Amino acid sequence: MITLVCRQLILEMAEKDASIRNIARTLKVSRNTVRKVLAKGSTPGQTKESQYEQYLPVIKDLFRECQGNIVRVQEELESRHAVIIPYQSLTWIIRKEGIGTRKKKRAGEYVFAPGEEMQHDTSPHNILLGGE
Repeated sequence: MITLVCRQLILEMAEKDASIRNIARTLKVSRNTVRKVLAKGSTPGQTKESQYEQYLPVIKDLFRECQGNIVRVQEELESRHAVIIPYQSLTWIIRKEGIGTRKKKRAGEYVFAPGEEMQHDTSPHNILLGGE
């Protein structure tokens, strides 16, 4: 998906009479992407919104209460709040909002001096053997 900044750059370059090929090469996107942006104009694509966004605080509380079991969240929404949300829509909302996901921590850092990790070292080292 193309970013809003890239979309604006394509439109600005097109206003300055840059060719499609030149725009694509400069921004490192395909020419078809440039054509699609120019065809749509300044209006970006519609972002998909859910009709169930209003229940987000309730979903978050139930997700915590049900210990991440989405089927139980769906059942509790229906029994307690009389809200019927299809399973696919419920999982989409949970993924979109990042409910129940933790940010991954960096595992560590690897530092190798040149030649220390020989089987993966592809750096160009010149050595002298027999005067050559």
